[in-house]
Amino acid sequence: MKNFFLSLLLLCSTLTYGQNSWFNLDVQFDQFGPSESFTLFTQAGDTLVNYTPTVPNELYQALILADSGTVDITLYDSFGDGWGPTQPGQAVANITMSNACQGIILDLDADFAFTQFDTTVNLLPCPPPVSGCMDPNSASYNPLATVNNPAMCTYAVEFSLNMNNYPGTFTTPGVTGEFDNWSGNIPMLDPDGDNIWTQTVYTSPGVYKWKFILDNFTEQELPQNVQNDPLTNCFVLDQYGFTNRTLDVTTDSLQTLPTYCWESCYDCGTILGCTDPISNLYNPWATDDDGSCSVSGPSGCDQDQTYIELVFTPDNWPNETSIIVYGDYGAVFTASQGTYSGQPAGVPISEFICVDSNVLIDFVIEDSYGDGLGGSTSGGSVDGNLEVFDCDGVELFDLVDSVGANFGYQYTSPQFSTGDICTTSGPNDIFGCMDPFSTTYDSSATIDDGSCGPARVLGCTDPTAFNYDPNADQTEIMTGDYTLEIFDGASDGWAGTWLGLKQGDWISPQYKIGPNDGNSLTFQVPLNIFQNVEAYLFTTSQSQNTINQIGYTLTGPEGDTIINVAYWDAIPFPFIVEANALPTFGDVCIPVILGCMDSTAFNYIQPIGDPLIDVNTDDGSCIPVVEGCTNPLAFNYDPAANVDDGSCVATVQGCMDPNAYNYNPNANVDDGSCIYLGCMDVNACNFDPTAKPRKIVTVLMSSFWAVLLNLSTTPHSFIKLPKQNMPTSGVAAGKNKIVINSTASGKIIFSRFDTGRS
Repeated sequence: MKNFFLSLLLLCSTLTYGQNSWFNLDVQFDQFGPSESFTLFTQAGDTLVNYTPTVPNELYQALILADSGTVDITLYDSFGDGWGPTQPGQAVANITMSNACQGIILDLDADFAFTQFDTTVNLLPCPPPVSGCMDPNSASYNPLATVNNPAMCTYAVEFSLNMNNYPGTFTTPGVTGEFDNWSGNIPMLDPDGDNIWTQTVYTSPGVYKWKFILDNFTEQELPQNVQNDPLTNCFVLDQYGFTNRTLDVTTDSLQTLPTYCWESCYDCGTILGCTDPISNLYNPWATDDDGSCSVSGPSGCDQDQTYIELVFTPDNWPNETSIIVYGDYGAVFTASQGTYSGQPAGVPISEFICVDSNVLIDFVIEDSYGDGLGGSTSGGSVDGNLEVFDCDGVELFDLVDSVGANFGYQYTSPQFSTGDICTTSGPNDIFGCMDPFSTTYDSSATIDDGSCGPARVLGCTDPTAFNYDPNADQTEIMTGDYTLEIFDGASDGWAGTWLGLKQGDWISPQYKIGPNDGNSLTFQVPLNIFQNVEAYLFTTSQSQNTINQIGYTLTGPEGDTIINVAYWDAIPFPFIVEANALPTFGDVCIPVILGCMDSTAFNYIQPIGDPLIDVNTDDGSCIPVVEGCTNPLAFNYDPAANVDDGSCVATVQGCMDPNAYNYNPNANVDDGSCIYLGCMDVNACNFDPTAKPRKIVTVLMSSFWAVLLNLSTTPHSFIKLPKQNMPTSGVAAGKNKIVINSTASGKIIFSRFDTGRS
């Protein structure tokens, strides 16, 4: 075996602090690495690195501090053929030196045909490398980094959740997932109060499972039918059976996700469905077409065509069944073997097929095992069936009633007619008055027969009410709680099917019944009496049952029936019903509410749109607006003002007499503090009744000088102010002095304030 010995010698002169040079060293050894070694020396003979690889093809990496200057490198190979490959395809060993200041300093393939190899490099002073995220799109971008560390890069993802249609109560939604280890500690924010919550999460690139939660896992998103329902097709089941969303975080600077609705892949305003009005699966509320028109029903049958509904109920082995429907010119529908694989046994599947009207058709059904649809006869528990209905819901053929389900390998039906093009009238139509304002209105009628009688006059019949109508003959309430009851004839649920109500712009939650909810469920629905109510039965391709096992009723607060769809009545599938909500209880009368109705008045209250709160009758209480100063502490306070006009002036107290010694020109309220100098001896000829005694005299000299004089007890004392530098000209030119004469008791008998002019 070859015996290699490698030594790398790095020699450089010793320099002062600040001349250090950091560099990265990468050495890729070949398959004989364990028998090779290298040694690094400075010029002074100090060893920087001395390393011997321990495994073949080892990669040695190190960050090394050296001194700037010349580095001598010596490579040794004991076998004398360097580190070159011995066989084709083997990697060439390599040594690389680099730093942030010089870049690549040395990039050498160690393939030399001798024992020793020498080379020299020069290191410039260079600070240590800074590891960080060097992607400017990253939220954690470090502009000072010199070594890129992708693990330190994080990217912003903005989540948005519309909770306006959420039926329950909550405090704070949140977002959580694998990016925060399912902590549940990332609350969402709604600063503008529109119930659309947002939050930005910073995480590294990757694919994460996540979901919305409420109040730290008090409730979490757990949608059903995630594999087949288009509203929930963004959810996946993980290995533990949890339902989660998926997120692919890229290196974009910001990823803004759509605004989702709770447990939906779309915003609350999005309604998926068939938008083709001539399709049997037409959804009048749908905002986005989901392709169901062409998948589940005829989309645009020709004007001279009609359609039939093929209802196939699989037995325990649906993968064995194939169906072909033949018309005059060949097959018009084909479901090959395996089409129904995975379909639950006993759950009917509807196929809508465009056909010519009034022609003969037949079908061929095959079973690859040879036991027909008789699952119970072959170890199963469910027998299958095949039924055919025309466009009006009339049954054209029933396989069970014809020959029984166990037909063996193949069964060919007799021919039967497709029937007429769908008419406006069918077996389930009810003739009657359809005018909700007629006295003979029939809420169950589907076709108006012209029997409507006189029109009802709805209005308030209370003469004391604000909106009393003397011509009204019936009073009705504006809103109330209606009772919706949904039924399931098989008590096995409505999987993939739900009922919705719509009145005006309001769309109800999804009413549905589960397999463990029994035969019926009841809901309270708030409706008004002024708008039509639409009831619509929605379905997906995975619907639990044909419509003949579904029923629902809508009744008013007093038990009056608004909608009644019993079992077997809702054909074809899906079914739409329009009816008027016409309860006969309560009172729409609005009470008289007194108040000021002048919008320019001081006491006018802006209405909020609630007739039970807003003022509707003026009582003469309006107060005109009086603008002025409304601050009672202000100088110009106006007690009559009720609207402040910003004119308030602050009160300044002081002496307002310009003849007084302490006159204050800024004062607007005289506080009685004026001081007057003069003779106070009533017996004197110059007695001044306005003069006031002062035991302490304050003299202001120019603008900065003040002297406090305490009266002396020495008779005829003479006190002279300190000498001051006075102006030589102008008003203030001259000398200032005060002469005070007092008695022994302190009584002033003479005082003089002189200003001499020179």
